[in-house]
Amino acid sequence: MSLLVALLGAAAVLAWPRRTIPIPVRRSAQTHARRRRPSFTGRRRRQARRRSAITQLLRSVSPALRAGVPPTVAVANAARLTADSVLDPLFGEAMSQLALRAEAGLELAPVFRALGTDFDLPQLEVVAAAWAMSDELGCSLTDAVAAAVSLLEAADDRERALRVAVAGARATMHLLTGLPAAGVGIAALAGVPPGQLYTGVAGLGALSVGVVLILLGRWWSGRLMRRCVRSEVLS
Repeated sequence: MSLLVALLGAAAVLAWPRRTIPIPVRRSAQTHARRRRPSFTGRRRRQARRRSAITQLLRSVSPALRAGVPPTVAVANAARLTADSVLDPLFGEAMSQLALRAEAGLELAPVFRALGTDFDLPQLEVVAAAWAMSDELGCSLTDAVAAAVSLLEAADDRERALRVAVAGARATMHLLTGLPAAGVGIAALAGVPPGQLYTGVAGLGALSVGVVLILLGRWWSGRLMRRCVRSEVLS
C-alpha cells in the first residue's frame, strides 16, 4: 500500500507543470547558462523581460535626443536607470557596462551590437549600425532609435500572440496529465483504495506502464509545443 502511494506521489511530482531550456548567450553569459538551465517557458519570459527593459531604455533615449541631449549622456542615464530596475543580474551587469562606456565617451556601436548578439536582441543591430554611422558622419540617431523601438514592440506583440495561441494546447496537456491520477483519487472516494486497484503482478505492471506512458506523453507534448513556438519555425 505504501509503495503504491509513493509511486503515485512520485508520478504526480514529475508530471506537475514546470515553470522554470537554455538561454542563447555568449562569452561569460554562456558559463552562467550552463550552470542554470531554465525551462523553455522560463527562457521566453526572461527574454520578454529583457526586451521590455531595452525597449524602455530606448524610449527614454529617444525624447532626450530630440531635445538635444548628447547621445552618450542620454544613453548613460537611461542605462543606469535600467541597470537599477532589472532583476536579471546578467542583463543588469550589461546595462551597467553600457552606462560606464557612455559616461566615458567611448564608442557605443560595438556595445549595442554585442548586446544584440549576447541577449538575442537582433533589433539592436539597427541602433548599432546607426550609431556607427553617426560616429562617422554625424547623422541623427533619432529615427534609428524610433525604428528599433518599433521592432521591439512588434516582437512583444508577437510573443503575446504566441502565448494566446498555445494557451489552449498547454491547458489540454496539463488536463490530460492529471486525469489518470484524478481517476485513482475518485476511486478512493468511491471506497476503492489504491491497494485494491493495483494488486498482484498485473496491477503493479499496469500501474508502472501507466506512469511511464503519462510521463512519455507529457514529454512528447511539450516537445511538440516547443517546436511549434520556436522562433525559427514561425519566422
